[in-house]
Amino acid sequence: MNPNEEHIIGGSLNSTTLADTPAAILTPPKPATEAIGLSAAIQSQTDNFVKNLERQAKQAEQATSGSMTKYLEGLASQQGLASLTSEAYDGAGVNARESELQDINNQIIAEQVSLQRRLEALDKNPTGMLRGALEDEKARITTESVRKQADLSVIQMARQGRFDSAKAIADRAIAAQLEVQQNKLEALRITYERNQHIFDKREQRAFEAVQAEREDAVAFRREQLQQISDLSLNALQNGAPSAVAAQMRQARTVEEAMQIGGQYVGLLDRQQAALQMANTRSLIADRSRRAVKDDEDIFTDTQLNRGAALSGMTIDEFRSMEPDVQNYYISTTKDQLAAMQEAFTNVQNGDEDANDVKVEIDNSNLPQPVKEHLKAQVDAIAPKEEESTGGFWNRIKKFFTG
Repeated sequence: MNPNEEHIIGGSLNSTTLADTPAAILTPPKPATEAIGLSAAIQSQTDNFVKNLERQAKQAEQATSGSMTKYLEGLASQQGLASLTSEAYDGAGVNARESELQDINNQIIAEQVSLQRRLEALDKNPTGMLRGALEDEKARITTESVRKQADLSVIQMARQGRFDSAKAIADRAIAAQLEVQQNKLEALRITYERNQHIFDKREQRAFEAVQAEREDAVAFRREQLQQISDLSLNALQNGAPSAVAAQMRQARTVEEAMQIGGQYVGLLDRQQAALQMANTRSLIADRSRRAVKDDEDIFTDTQLNRGAALSGMTIDEFRSMEPDVQNYYISTTKDQLAAMQEAFTNVQNGDEDANDVKVEIDNSNLPQPVKEHLKAQVDAIAPKEEESTGGFWNRIKKFFTG
């Protein structure tokens, strides 16, 4: 908490609270460009694909001239030129792949046209969006569309045996999908570093902890997307149908991708993917544990002394408490602490049931460590069964017997 906050909450103004706040230097995120570049690369691939089909068709058609003799000799069987041409195409392998590949190519082109029309509609800004929001929306739909195009392009190239090119497009698609988040994280980091002198120690630790969580989330998602992509390519190499590969690439988790196309993925590849994700989760968990450990000195000495006084603990006892418990005593108002202390007193005097108080604590929005701490206090002061029943009747008996 900023030291000035206590003055503001208390309602008093002084020279400290009225002092000028240092101006912050803000760093805007870089614009996302990977999706636009990838879209251009996919456009080039679709153009090349059409040209290659035309070239293959011409080569196959030339083979029909050599079949003319066969045509003349086979007049008795009524085999026409059209069927001979089709036979030549089949022999060259054109008809076997052309239909599926052309369909994929048409889907890519349709998605490109759809994206262009959506962007043109946004440029008219019919809802009056602010410029920043408008650009964010354009970036979002571009990234979404380019991912669809990339998935189709990856399958198309894999069907042609161009697995290296397919992987290159797939990897670029992952980078494009996460570019906006990555740029925002980088902008936040630079802004923080340029303005670090403005924040007190607690605010610095809070930002660093949240920033680490964001970075971990992006890193985990990148690893997840990479494993899903690699599994789908492996499945395509092992003969998986295009529909299965497409479903795998849309999977939300590695486990889901393996369930969809596991029969086309080797055991070793499945184990490697699972192990890699387990390692990633372990690294993130370890980082989180270190962050919690670093939070031990998140509060200033003044705040710790204040919290210790309000809790009735010594400063050493208070320092040993979990950060959530420390924060409870430091941040909770005196009136709220007094109300809780009154409940403890009522429990101790037998005027309030200990279990009822613990139920109220459990139903609160307090962090779990704070709940456990308060319930332990209730248990410590609650009258024992002997004191609340046997002790009472013993006093009654003594009253009558003298």
